[in-house]
Amino acid sequence: MTDEASTSTTEQHAAPIRDHYAPHVREEMALSSDGDDPAWEQNTPIDKFREKFNFLSTNTRTQEDIDTLASLSENIATAEDCQKLLNAVGKLLQGTTDSPDAPTPRLMQNAKGSQRAVAIRFRAQGSRLLRRPPEGTFCRPDIVAYNPEEAPVSASTRNNTQEYVRTDDLTWAQVEVTAKYLSAQDTPETSLAKAITYTCYHLLSRPDRVIVPGFYFGPEGFSLIFTGASGTCHTELEWTNRDHLQLLCDFVERIFKPSPQMIDPHIVRNTDDTFDVTLKTKTYPRCKILSLGRALGRRTTIFTTGDPDAPIIKEQYLTSPSPEARILEEVGGVPDVFGLLDHEEYRTGELVVGCTIGKKPRFKIRLALRDKGTSIKESQTPEEFLILMYDLLEVAECLHEKDVLHRDWSPNNVLFREPRHKGTARLDLLFGRTFAGPESRSSRHGVVINRLSNTRDSLS
Repeated sequence: MTDEASTSTTEQHAAPIRDHYAPHVREEMALSSDGDDPAWEQNTPIDKFREKFNFLSTNTRTQEDIDTLASLSENIATAEDCQKLLNAVGKLLQGTTDSPDAPTPRLMQNAKGSQRAVAIRFRAQGSRLLRRPPEGTFCRPDIVAYNPEEAPVSASTRNNTQEYVRTDDLTWAQVEVTAKYLSAQDTPETSLAKAITYTCYHLLSRPDRVIVPGFYFGPEGFSLIFTGASGTCHTELEWTNRDHLQLLCDFVERIFKPSPQMIDPHIVRNTDDTFDVTLKTKTYPRCKILSLGRALGRRTTIFTTGDPDAPIIKEQYLTSPSPEARILEEVGGVPDVFGLLDHEEYRTGELVVGCTIGKKPRFKIRLALRDKGTSIKESQTPEEFLILMYDLLEVAECLHEKDVLHRDWSPNNVLFREPRHKGTARLDLLFGRTFAGPESRSSRHGVVINRLSNTRDSLS
């Protein structure tokens, strides 16, 4: 996506997106491409795909294993056929000969570094929707993978003491991969575009992942997909090519055991769709997602923490170092500007959390904010709105006295405290677009905040 050109992070859709893929997602995929063609028309050759994502070029599977997969792939005609094939791949990776529909246990290292056995199951969704969809999307992946140990479990009853997984209640955050099978009404290109879109929505639901995998399947071939904040990448393969089946095995193994580049080690997902977020030495347990930006681009995520000292945590993936913390320190004395408790940029050294798929690498920044508010759009009466606007003018005047000009005034960036009768307007400098100092290059939307002195100089 063009540098930092996404909309305000608190923007939400007024109604659910009922299409399989929304127009704005297609536009973002096109903007994130490395050329003039949209992402779903840019096939990455298998050798470059292997190199980019550190897959081994040598055969790591036995001839017998590949023969088994070649036999299973001869009659791929439905999503259910793909489900059986994927579960068979899992069994081959594990070295067992159980039913291909049985879950595949595998030793996996979690974000805290401990080893645990993981059972991954692939399932054809049919007409089932994943719950808690990002942006209210009605996208329905044809196949998902999930860990039964982390899926919803039904309570035991008096007559049945054995708990069982409620697979109909899976959420977007509880799945490990999404897949699309070629629809009768679609062309292969359209179904591939949908498959890539599914990865975008999946990415929004998994802030603990830097990159998420995805599949497109058809009767003649398949595509392997990786998507992150800086873009999306796929390679188109054939069922009849044994080298392609080898890469399929390696790709499935990444679902069971993600590479370090796919994970943010500072976030741990819980089974109830909350996240334990660590900033420096402090961990904020059971954080909930409050709002989301776009998947491609800055990929802003706002968490509520339940911590009175830092009720909000904000994350973004940026192409260049952020001056937000420095500017907040300079305007720290201005009343009713959101305060910053702590921050960390994961750009260098052992702390790197970044996505390098697209044209411009993006690296994560995390901020803990001292304040929380409600959008000015939630004003109950014209009188309340006017009072808040007057308070806002006073905040702007204080900023101007410090030679600071805010250039992103919008309803999403003006919040007020609760309760309302004690509320005053607060300028949310952090929830909006990224700050840019005088040394920064403007995006097509212009810089958000700058020194008045520099603005005067540029006008003289």
